[in-house]
Amino acid sequence: VSPSMRRAFRCIFIVMIFDVGGWATSIALLHFTIAMDFTDETHIVMIYVTGLFVNFGLAVKASIYYINSMEYRQAFVDVLGLPGMRMPMQSTSTVTDLT
Repeated sequence: VSPSMRRAFRCIFIVMIFDVGGWATSIALLHFTIAMDFTDETHIVMIYVTGLFVNFGLAVKASIYYINSMEYRQAFVDVLGLPGMRMPMQSTSTVTDLT
């Protein structure tokens, strides 16, 4: 297996761990709050708190892509328009430019 393919699968695996982990943690905490005898106000607060794990799992994806992919890193630099941050593309891409 080529090194670029290995990096791609590692990146997908890490993203999947954070994504599934966030959802699993949220669902587990929701089941816990339903099973416990809390007041209605506490239930509402716990519902908002459990949503933070899902949101964290989704938000961390950009960081994982930035760390693991030179192409994503370059795309972030291009989108943010940071002067002096232009990086040479070193990795090869399987996507061809059709323009």
